Amino acid sequence: MEAMSTNSAVRRTILLTIAALLVAGAVTLGLILTRGSSSVSTADQLASVHTACQKWLSTNPGQSGNGQWCTDLRDWMSQDMGHNGVGPEMMWGDANHMLSTCEQWMSASPPSGSPITPRDWCSSMVTWMTSHPGSWTDKNGWGGWMKHGPMMGGN
Repeated sequence: MEAMSTNSAVRRTILLTIAALLVAGAVTLGLILTRGSSSVSTADQLASVHTACQKWLSTNPGQSGNGQWCTDLRDWMSQDMGHNGVGPEMMWGDANHMLSTCEQWMSASPPSGSPITPRDWCSSMVTWMTSHPGSWTDKNGWGGWMKHGPMMGGN
C-alpha cells in the first residue's frame, strides 16, 4: 500500500511539474511574440489619414475641397470597413490602395460643389502624402509610415 501511495505521489509531482513547464513555456512564447508590437485602434489610424488630408489641403490652398472633405473621407472609410469587412491594409496599406479608396469614396459620396474629378483630387492628395511624409509623420516614405508610423502602431 505504501508503494502505491509513493508511486501516486511521484506521478502527481511529475504531472504538476510538466503542467508548470507548459504554462511557463506558453507565457514565455506569448511575451516573445508580442514584444515590440503595439496595437493602434482603427480610429487612430483613420485619424492619421484625416490629418494627412488636412495638411495636404493646407499646403495647397488652390486645391478644391476643405477640411470637411477630409472628415467625410475619414467617416466614409470607417463605415465602409464596417459594412464590407475590409481592413486598414486593404484601404490604405500603400499609395495605390489609398488612391483606390479615395476614388471609391468620391464616386460613392461626391462632395458638394466638387469641380474636380475623383481621380485628380485623390491622386493629388496621395501624391502629396507619398512625397511629404515628414510633414505629417516622423517616418520617411509610405512604407515607413505604414509599417512603423502612427498608422500601424510604431513610433
